[in-house]
Order: sequence, then C-alpha cells, then structure tokens
Amino acid sequence: MILTGALACHATLAAAEGAVQVLSCTATTSCDERGSCTPATDAVTFTLTPVQVDADGAGQFTIAYGDVTAQMGSLSRTGPFVWAEGEADTQSLLVSGPDSLVWVRQDRGTPNATTLFLTCKDPA
Repeated sequence: MILTGALACHATLAAAEGAVQVLSCTATTSCDERGSCTPATDAVTFTLTPVQVDADGAGQFTIAYGDVTAQMGSLSRTGPFVWAEGEADTQSLLVSGPDSLVWVRQDRGTPNATTLFLTCKDPA
C-alpha cells in the first residue's frame, strides 16, 4: 500500500475498533532551522492507532515510535498530524508524496527546529 493510501484510509480504519497502521520510514535529508541540510539515514517506524476519527480523517490517534508514545491530532486524512513528546516540543508529520513524509521537530518557544524528509512504506 502506498503511503498516501495508507494515511488516507485512516477514516476507514477508525471504524474498525483497534485498527493500527505501521509505517516504516528512512530519513533521506535532515535540515536545521537555518535551512542547512545534510544527508540522513536514520530509520523510524511509526505505529498509528486511531482513537476517534471522523469521516474526513480528522481526529485523535496514538502515535508510537522508539520509546515515545503520544496522543496525536489530525486535521484531515493527509494531516497535518501534530503531537508532542513532552512539554518543550511540537512534532508534526505532513504527507509530501505517495511514499514520503516531512517530519518537523520544533522546540517550543524557540526558533529551533529540525526537518526530516522521510521515505516510508507499509511493511505489511
């Protein structure tokens, strides 16, 4: 399943209680808040579980990756998806193509941010 299809089907998945979407991603580029970019190879696997999602894909999810589990909100099937790892950050995922995401990791109250360009697939 291609990524936009995987993310776009969250509204349908939400109707099935306990439906979970797993996305296996690899960072290709990392950029800092000044726009300075370098190649990246970090891997991350996101597990997205719908909690309460409407027909347009807006609503609440649980996102898990690494040692992080957080509540995440979405404005539509394709995002933006927004959450925090703690009290001092804001995280967001944006669908940028059929198999790609942009992950912005921002420190709250500062202009500091890291933007990761991810290539993703559904490992199923």
